[in-house]
Amino acid sequence: MHGKTPGLTALLLTSVYTVPVFAAEWEISLGGYYNAMVGYAESDSGGIGEVRDEEIYINPRITLDNGLTFNTRVDFEDDADTGNNDEPVLQVSGSFGTIVIGEDTGSIANSVVTDGLASGACNTKPGDTSLYFTPSFTGANLGAGYETDLSNRHRGAMATENIGVVLNPALTFDYELSGADYSLGTGYCLDTGRILPTTLGLGLNGSFLEGSDSVNNLQFLNGLGVTSMGGMPGVFINSPTDIQNGSFNVDRDSFGLSFDFLHPIRINADGVREELVATPSGSFWRPINSGPSLGVLSVVGGLRYKMFDQRENVSISADTPAFGVNSAWNADYSTKFDSDSYGAYAGLSTSKSFRGRNNLTNTFRVTGTVGYDFYNIDVTDSVNATGLGGALNFTNSQRHSFDDSLLNATLKASYTLADENKALTLSAGLEYGTTPEIKYHRPDSNLAGPLDPTLDLDQNTSMVFQFGYRASF
Repeated sequence: MHGKTPGLTALLLTSVYTVPVFAAEWEISLGGYYNAMVGYAESDSGGIGEVRDEEIYINPRITLDNGLTFNTRVDFEDDADTGNNDEPVLQVSGSFGTIVIGEDTGSIANSVVTDGLASGACNTKPGDTSLYFTPSFTGANLGAGYETDLSNRHRGAMATENIGVVLNPALTFDYELSGADYSLGTGYCLDTGRILPTTLGLGLNGSFLEGSDSVNNLQFLNGLGVTSMGGMPGVFINSPTDIQNGSFNVDRDSFGLSFDFLHPIRINADGVREELVATPSGSFWRPINSGPSLGVLSVVGGLRYKMFDQRENVSISADTPAFGVNSAWNADYSTKFDSDSYGAYAGLSTSKSFRGRNNLTNTFRVTGTVGYDFYNIDVTDSVNATGLGGALNFTNSQRHSFDDSLLNATLKASYTLADENKALTLSAGLEYGTTPEIKYHRPDSNLAGPLDPTLDLDQNTSMVFQFGYRASF
């Protein structure tokens, strides 16, 4: 054992026993391990060698009537290569958070600050003195960014025919949803008995997306039909018709709540990073950060609830020459989708953190998740077509409800620069199926009569860029 260690151990235990315990009782756990290997090889120093490593740890724990919890741990280790050493640790926990004093190989006490998932980080104050404090709440997280589709979405309109076969839709608008997104959240550090705490997060998020497309001078030699949406058949103009102008506009506003967690399952603390510096008097290795680096592999997951309103408008200006001076007519579709969804997701997150020259913590993180969401969508759809000198005057509106479910996946990379009180984060991610495409179709009618519309959800891939700011309190 090192000469200074028994003194520190005695100090820790003395600090514990000086606190009135009242009716509380100590819980003491013991454990350890022993590994040994003997081998033979021909060499100048002999043929038989031994490699061994053993450790015994003592873990007293007590919770007082006032809610304070004292948890100590002393590791006695005997390594054949490094000699004897021990690692005493004292933890004091309460509503204020956790204070840790001592030495713990690979612990966050000798490491750096790591950022959380959506909810922030369990902030720490690293150093050789191994004294740090983890506040219960991680602070407030604000995020703003930009989201855009990586592929086209489609919306059909109208109907026509070709040699007696109905073609529905007659034309298709191609568009991409893009716009701003935002997030607001906070987190709580939960003591789960591990070196690193579990982060629980509660967040608000939303987006404002829009898209558009237009067509001009489309000819339909077999006529053009105004589709209905159930309840009554549409109207078909059985003469060559030209669409002079057609426009499509869509906007989608979303709002969501999420509860997530980040639980470390593997920790890897590396040594101090160095760089080789050449000078006239020689070369030397210089540390390039003030503390060791920390790699963490974590399990992530959560529950989410989301609402979105999507509003669409299709406007058609057409001309049917067979009607002479009364050949002009217009058709306008107005559709609103009101959706709410709930689901769950899980995945893995890996991060690497280290202190830079400016004593700020640099964290690189990659997170991947897979989830499943259930949707309920109410559709309010209406059409109004007028013109042809009064010969065309058609109005129809219906409301329908649909249920669907969808698999989704995300992959996100981020970089965070942080001190003890605040952090800045830049992130980029791919999202598959989190902003689904609504495939809405009006079949109009057949020989049996009018048909109700159909709706399906389809995965669509989006890219999201975001800038975030976290303030601890």
